Amino acid sequence: MKRGRPVVPGSRDHRAMLLNNEASRLCRQGLFERAEPLFLEALRIWEVHFGPRSDPVAVCCQSLGVLYTALGDFDGAILQLRRALDILSTLPGSDADERGAYQGILDTLEYGSRLELSAAQSVARGMWG
Repeated sequence: MKRGRPVVPGSRDHRAMLLNNEASRLCRQGLFERAEPLFLEALRIWEVHFGPRSDPVAVCCQSLGVLYTALGDFDGAILQLRRALDILSTLPGSDADERGAYQGILDTLEYGSRLELSAAQSVARGMWG
């Protein structure tokens, strides 16, 4: 998300941020299955609050893409990463290096061999550490 974006304590945006942060904490502990519903709830809130093509939605889709890769749900990962990259490509000031890194993950998921997919899953698990 944009650094420095004001978040009002107690707001829906604040709730989504807390859910997202807790999901990330669970991922760092390797508790990917427990993190998924928190990311999905944060995504739902941000879609309503900021719109479906907003920076917070893109960032949450990136997190879900990495989460699904870590879980071996490559179809789910592809769906979320495509969405994130599609949104980011329209946002002014989005980081080209960051987009490139996620595009690389997406390319591996879409076109990689079984060995490459296994490696992507290992890398995704390590991204939370």
